[in-house]
Amino acid sequence: MCQVATNAFPLQFAVFISGSPPLKLEGENRVVCQLYDEVGTVIDIPTFHIFGCDDAFLLSAVALYNVCDPSNSAMFDHGLGHIVPRDAENVRMLADILEELIPKADGNKEERELKKYEHI
Repeated sequence: MCQVATNAFPLQFAVFISGSPPLKLEGENRVVCQLYDEVGTVIDIPTFHIFGCDDAFLLSAVALYNVCDPSNSAMFDHGLGHIVPRDAENVRMLADILEELIPKADGNKEERELKKYEHI
């Protein structure tokens, strides 16, 4: 007998611009970051991480990248600060990377559909 899992993750792909690691509520009043050395891989869908080496939040962005599946993730350092790159060169490079990553998300769609079912 099979049952549809109620906790199936609806997203198939994510793009993070800067970002921070996932947060988890512990108890009633404590929020903690989920860091790789404590929880391992948390996000298993294909992800694309965009940040700049001069970003004040660089460590958070890298911590987010670290909790994602490394075989399904890519990162791009635009070399600037905490901004969304809009210059033609960076936009072209971002588009090229996305064109490579999106088929991964489509390929994982069937695999993720199969994971929705749990055998009882």
